Amino acid sequence: MRIWDLTENKTKDLYVDSEEIPFRSVAITKTAKKIVAGNNVGNCFLWEQQDGEFVPMQIIEAHPDNYILKCQFSADDIFLATCSSDRTCKVYKLELIERVNADDDEEESKQDDVTTTEEYQEEAVLSGHSGWVWDCDFTSDNEFLITVCTDGKARIWRMGKDEIRKQLIGHTKGITCLAFCDAKKAWLIKFHTDHLGVLGFW
Repeated sequence: MRIWDLTENKTKDLYVDSEEIPFRSVAITKTAKKIVAGNNVGNCFLWEQQDGEFVPMQIIEAHPDNYILKCQFSADDIFLATCSSDRTCKVYKLELIERVNADDDEEESKQDDVTTTEEYQEEAVLSGHSGWVWDCDFTSDNEFLITVCTDGKARIWRMGKDEIRKQLIGHTKGITCLAFCDAKKAWLIKFHTDHLGVLGFW
């Protein structure tokens, strides 16, 4: 994956072990502190910025042996959602993880070192669509998540309860992307289908 620095007209490459497997989606947090990229075999690679450089953070086996079609961070970086050809959308939450670094060479009386790191842990699996889930987006308050699918339906999920708050219908072909704005609590949702070039607004 390549990062383009438009201010200094230079690039930086981020390498992964599976370089021959294409990435299908990439996202960056609004704070530009974290990057995620999803590939064609269901893995998510995350990097975080440290001292001005992006370093590997975590690898998530999100949708094994399936395409990841979209990765999306919430506005506050706390949540990460992944859409897939396995007909699900998965939600991950940023958690503090403590790990004990034991050293067999040290004396038993010496306390083990404990390190605390941030990792995204699986929070929910949203299922029910009957086709590939192509896109998703969070509301600014993380109360809802919207998904769109090739089954021609959009679903609004209530976060935390993993339930469908509302299903939006009207398209006769698959929906492949969405744009969402909830400024001042007034929602504007726009869906697009590449089969007929139709836009739908709610």
